[in-house]
Amino acid sequence: MSHAEEEARLREALALHRRGQSDAALAALLALVAAQPTSPRARVALAFVQHATGELTEAAVSCEAALAVAPGFVPALVQLALVCRDRGEHARALALHEQVAALAP
Repeated sequence: MSHAEEEARLREALALHRRGQSDAALAALLALVAAQPTSPRARVALAFVQHATGELTEAAVSCEAALAVAPGFVPALVQLALVCRDRGEHARALALHEQVAALAP
């Protein structure tokens, strides 16, 4: 899959989420992750929608998977910090924010 095709699929999935079609967005993003397993962007987009729909454990797993394929990927660190905050893992959230600040001051 080309970068342009991946980008188009990401935009479409996030548009579905914005229109309130979160189940369809999740399905589209899961399909994209299956097609592009090494794409950290697809995994972070999936985590974003999972987080927004209250699937905090799944969102954390998606962020960790993004970081496994792209260590230090700032969008994954930021999303994981937000998920940790909402899970009450404040020390970890703060540590992740500090890591982001060190990587992208």
